[in-house]
Amino acid sequence: MGMTAKKATTLGAIASFCCCVICCGIPGLAGLLVIDDTIAQWPVVDGTVVSTRICEDFSSNSDSNSQPTYYVTYNYTIADGTLITAETEYCTNPYPKVGEIVPITYDPENPNIVLQEEITDILLIVTKVATGIGFGLGVVALCVTIVMCMQPDPPANPTTSYPATNQSDAYESHTNNQYANESSSVPVSGPAGDIPTPTATAVPMAPAVVYNGSSTPAPNGPVTYYK
Repeated sequence: MGMTAKKATTLGAIASFCCCVICCGIPGLAGLLVIDDTIAQWPVVDGTVVSTRICEDFSSNSDSNSQPTYYVTYNYTIADGTLITAETEYCTNPYPKVGEIVPITYDPENPNIVLQEEITDILLIVTKVATGIGFGLGVVALCVTIVMCMQPDPPANPTTSYPATNQSDAYESHTNNQYANESSSVPVSGPAGDIPTPTATAVPMAPAVVYNGSSTPAPNGPVTYYK
């Protein structure tokens, strides 16, 4: 038995729901919670760019059309007044130039881990968008699944009827249906069903009366009967 449109749509909606939630919603939510509970809570200070250097990955695996990325080294003062000089653990482009002062954030448990605040904002936006898209599309797919499950099943043997356009069409349709349902009593000759041949029925006839070769009766004359 082939798959109905209702079943196919329902299965597609369920697959879309699982894909959106598992592949986009859950990872986005996990990343959002991690960033919001850790990096977003780090202190923000002004960092002065003291140097930049090109990333090693770009030097060994670059082509002529790609743009280089850079490590950036900052000078900044943490909460207890200590001056820290630290280099980013990630590469970026665009990147701040030497001498610029930009807001940065650092790990209070390890002040040498530094991150430009703009990068933190980008990570938060990306995880929020991924979470919203994943769960938003998942809710839509779930609603479609529920609606399709509530729809009645189609009939096993659907029939199509066409309403008569006028009384003449209705009479013709009724007549055709009436004679189509009646079985024919006319025998069919031939092995392949040739043209039907009607069966002749004998009709009894009254005997002919002839009076001595004349149709006029004669008194006391002989009478002969013929059938």
